[in-house]
Amino acid sequence: MTDRLKEIEERLEKATPGPWEYNYRTRHISGVQGNAKRIVLDVVNVFWGEEETHANGQLFAHAPGDLRYLLNEVARLKGVAGDFLEELRKEARDA
Repeated sequence: MTDRLKEIEERLEKATPGPWEYNYRTRHISGVQGNAKRIVLDVVNVFWGEEETHANGQLFAHAPGDLRYLLNEVARLKGVAGDFLEELRKEARDA
């Protein structure tokens, strides 16, 4: 894993566990800490319109799960690439 991927993994592990959810009415993003749901973030409508503010809330709320998925996919693809390279090396040796 690259240094950048390790840094992302470390930040994800230190954050409030997911899944997170966005409450459209309160603009709170909540996560689970122990047995309780806790507010992780308030999405404030400062510079954006209402629609963009709620889209940002959804993006933030899905970030932990999306990051976990992407990190797992990178690991899977590295494994596939490694297997493919090993197969090519074997074919080159046998040729």
